[in-house]
Amino acid sequence: MKDLTPLNKDLVKLFDFLFKNNVRYFNKSEFKNLDELFLDEVIRENKDNSELLDINTNPLFFDSLLMYIELEMKKGIPKNISDSFRFIDDFDERKRENNEANVINAFDDILNTLKVHLLQQFEKSVDENPKEFLLSLDNRELRQKHLYKFERIFFEFLPYSNYSIEEIVDICIEVWNKEEARTSLIGFLRDLGTINIEKAKELYTILNKGDSPLRIISYLLIGNYNAGDFQALDFALNLRSIDLTESLFVLARINYMSEDDISEVFNVIEPLNFTCKDIADEQAYLLLHLIKNTKTPNEILQKCYTLLANFITNGTLEIVDSIFHTITYQLDNYESEKYNLLHKYLSKTQNFNIIKTFFFNFKDPQYLFDLIKYSFSAIPTFRFPVEIFRDGISHAWRESKEKTESLILDLFNQHPAFSILAVKIILSASYGSYEIDLLKLDKKESQINAIRSFCRSPINFDKLVLLLLPLRNSRFKDVVLFLQESLSSLVFHSYHETIYESILNVMSESITDKEFIKPIKEALDNYNKLRQLKESIKDIDPIENESDLMQLYYRLEREEQAKMMSKINKGGEGSLMHLFKNTIIVRGNSWKIGDREVSPLGKIESKMLVDGSSYLNPDLYESNLEYI
Repeated sequence: MKDLTPLNKDLVKLFDFLFKNNVRYFNKSEFKNLDELFLDEVIRENKDNSELLDINTNPLFFDSLLMYIELEMKKGIPKNISDSFRFIDDFDERKRENNEANVINAFDDILNTLKVHLLQQFEKSVDENPKEFLLSLDNRELRQKHLYKFERIFFEFLPYSNYSIEEIVDICIEVWNKEEARTSLIGFLRDLGTINIEKAKELYTILNKGDSPLRIISYLLIGNYNAGDFQALDFALNLRSIDLTESLFVLARINYMSEDDISEVFNVIEPLNFTCKDIADEQAYLLLHLIKNTKTPNEILQKCYTLLANFITNGTLEIVDSIFHTITYQLDNYESEKYNLLHKYLSKTQNFNIIKTFFFNFKDPQYLFDLIKYSFSAIPTFRFPVEIFRDGISHAWRESKEKTESLILDLFNQHPAFSILAVKIILSASYGSYEIDLLKLDKKESQINAIRSFCRSPINFDKLVLLLLPLRNSRFKDVVLFLQESLSSLVFHSYHETIYESILNVMSESITDKEFIKPIKEALDNYNKLRQLKESIKDIDPIENESDLMQLYYRLEREEQAKMMSKINKGGEGSLMHLFKNTIIVRGNSWKIGDREVSPLGKIESKMLVDGSSYLNPDLYESNLEYI
């Protein structure tokens, strides 16, 4: 390399700093004598903060960056496209390995733009033609890593290239036929109007005269209109006589800039097609697109909702499912209207599984809880399948915790049956339970409803009791007394030491807490006395009176197990266990399949606290549980 000029030395210092700190901006105070860099427009003041300097990505900057990379790599850049791209990627990888750039690199975009700059240089040289290189590439799965995203770089370069319009048309058609490369081409077609509207118009004229795929023309029209070529709307409307679906595709993706254009487009939507899925999908997508446009007049907005409802009411099940899937994920910030469409969809299809994902984009949990209460009214028991709402509840809790907690608490203010629903919702959390504050309930009756419904839960009371205990500080004495009585009853009849220990761990040394736990401790003592009494009566001890029958049962069980294992060892079909014939248990703490290495057994544990009353008299317990 030649000796560096003072300017190049300044550039090396600049790039060393930028790559080491992984930044594009830096403070003026961090460098001195930047006048020459300013003069050559390599750096400039940041628009938002005059104390910051920003790199200026012009051709001189990229020539300087190439010089820096060659110095770092200690060799010149190769003279062909593939090796030059690998050269840039090797430099990038080296910086990452040296911890001079994070995994998410501030210079990723700049290095990609540097590749665009290289393609511009190759176009001017005789070394290699970027167009010919693009068309010669194999499918992505057969390429080397550094060329995997070559189309993206090429189509960023293409608007600034000197290729003729005819050559660009050939490129577009060739790449369109390679389905895995279409994404980059689509981006080019939609952005070309913004970069060079005259070239985009000329490209449309040539494409429209030839036998080009209509979808290429469609994406170009979308980009041209969005770039200010409003004649593109007329072209899109005229496309209806050639291909209605393609015309609707364009109209459904244009960012309309005037009420007149919106009105003109809305008037061509009808008649709705209730039998052809492709046309119906595009009509519905266009309606949603108009709804989301801030310039759409309110009158047209309401008509759009009416037409969507007509689709749900009159379309085939295939069309209705497809359209409502689009509504679920595309229609944001119109939650009331979207919720009303859900009711029409459920009435039409009875597909309640849609509820699992429907509320993912909702910000207000009120609609979710309205549907939960409406559904619970039809099945007001502990058997109510709250699981179908689990994901929606989880989303609501993350999105708006305070509002969701308020809606859960409000269930305790209503009919006692809804208190059971509240418990089901609280226990529906993926881990543990939703931590609500029952002291926020203002009414005595509401707090008592909460205690009663919590204590009726047949499972996972250990998760609920920690939410109940703050009510020992309720301002209502009747609530505190009822809580003591309820917990005492559960300790005596159902959970014994298990729940008592959980309660005791929460108690403080205050006089109030000591008084609160006394009757609960007394209930545990009474249970232990009763248990000792029962254990002392041998006439009701099954070990004493039924040991012969139990031994006979275990002998028969071992005999059946021996028969089963014998059958398995002989390769008997029809048994699930024969599938695991080659599994070897080593000393009970490891496992091995075939000739593979021995692996330690992992601990798998699942537990659930169950109300003891449920197995003392299951029929009575079930009857009481269902009675509200």
